Amino acid sequence: MEFEYSRNEMAGSFDFGSLKERLDKIWDQLMLETRGWERKGEEMTAKGTDSYECQQVNMALQKFGRVPLEEVSASPQSTNMFVWDVTFMGGLDGGWWENGIYSLTLVFPPDFPDTSPRPKFETVMFHPQISKEGYPFVGVSLYDWKNVTSIVQDIHNILRNPPNPDPRTWVNKDAANLYFNEGDKGREEYARQVRKCAQRSME
Repeated sequence: MEFEYSRNEMAGSFDFGSLKERLDKIWDQLMLETRGWERKGEEMTAKGTDSYECQQVNMALQKFGRVPLEEVSASPQSTNMFVWDVTFMGGLDGGWWENGIYSLTLVFPPDFPDTSPRPKFETVMFHPQISKEGYPFVGVSLYDWKNVTSIVQDIHNILRNPPNPDPRTWVNKDAANLYFNEGDKGREEYARQVRKCAQRSME
């Protein structure tokens, strides 16, 4: 971390048990909040699409369609326009993720664009920047989170580019260790795991 350098004279220790407990509570609250967004979205969709909240999400969909991304499709669910189904095509570029079809949901909050939508892969993935639960590390700026195209493109780049070596972006420790810390054998096993995900995505 940035605070670990030779001139740093601070001393102390971390209470990792308490930190883990606090993080678990935050995680649970985020999951409850996201499910609440989904329920609220269903309610607002059922009432019609004339509300301000529905119009904001519909405008985001229109903007997304104006600049189509190669090998990416996105559309709102029929009963909930606040949840989009996004599909990434693996392509035929020879990468590890080629030939796969990867599904992701994008859940919009009722106060979008003041709050960013939350993405989650429904397809099982194995990548340093994608958690085991399917949540990708999104590196867009606070300004760009209002631009759905920027969010989706950033996630697509995770699959198109080599894993990011910055440990602050790692949300899957096992994948990161294999790719960055286990040498050639680790890279081979990482590639095998990715190919397995690609194959299973087609089943």
